[in-house]
Order: sequence, then structure tokens, then C-alpha cells
Amino acid sequence: MPRAFVGPAKNGFQGETPLTGPNYTGETGRFRRRIRALIGAQTLTLGSLQLSGGSGIDTFSVIDSPNQNITVNGNLAFSGSTAGSGSAGARIGGPTDAATNLALTVRGNLTMNGGAIANGGAALGPSGNSATPQVGNVTVNADGDITLNGGTVA
Repeated sequence: MPRAFVGPAKNGFQGETPLTGPNYTGETGRFRRRIRALIGAQTLTLGSLQLSGGSGIDTFSVIDSPNQNITVNGNLAFSGSTAGSGSAGARIGGPTDAATNLALTVRGNLTMNGGAIANGGAALGPSGNSATPQVGNVTVNADGDITLNGGTVA
């Protein structure tokens, strides 16, 4: 199962300055893209970024940590999964079964595109896979437009 992971941080802090505009895409098959810090703070300064789910089993792209301070110097685009099953979609927020404290600053446009499968959309905040609902404190500041486009799932 191909995976691309950065993390997890074991000492309580994960920071990167700067990452330049990668595309994290779930692709087809069984792919996972994740930048994760399970404890402590996750502070990231990124260039333009695209997070996309893919099509297949467990195809997702996620940046997750209970406490996040993320700055995107450019545009941020999310797109949900186009097909498949299991864990899917694109999300920034807390890990499964944990609260989310997210401060997101986008120095461009923020675009979120829904997916084509149930529970495979684009999201900010707590994981939808948690056993019980989790608290989500999410603050978003964007210098450009914020656009939310629905998916195709009825």
C-alpha cells in the first residue's frame, strides 16, 4: 500500500518552514497522503497547496494534529474523492477521536470542492471517523475569495 507520510512528531512539536506548494493527491488504488503530529503543536508555513482525495480504497489526503497553526502563502484548494470506499476525501483538522484547534491563514483564495462519494468530501475540523463527536475550534482567515462547491453525492 503506497503511502506518503510526514510525521508523526513524538516530542510534541512539528514545524516546517517553508514547504513549497506540493499537491497531495490520493490518486487511484490504495493511497494515503498525510502530514501528522499526534501531540503538541503543528506549525506549518506552506506555498500554494492542493489536497485531493482519489479513487480507490482508503484514498485520502490529510494534514492532522490536535493543535494546528497553518499558513498557506498562496492558494489552498481541497477536492473530495471521486470514487472508492473506506477513508476518503481531503481534510485539515484533528486526528480521529481528538478535538481540533485549527488556525488557518490563506494568503490567497480558499476553494473547497465536495466529493463524488459519501463521506469523501473536503473538510476543515474534526475527523468524521471519530467514535463520538469531537469539539472543533476552527478559525479561517483568507486574503482572497472563499469558495465552497458542493459534490455530486445526492
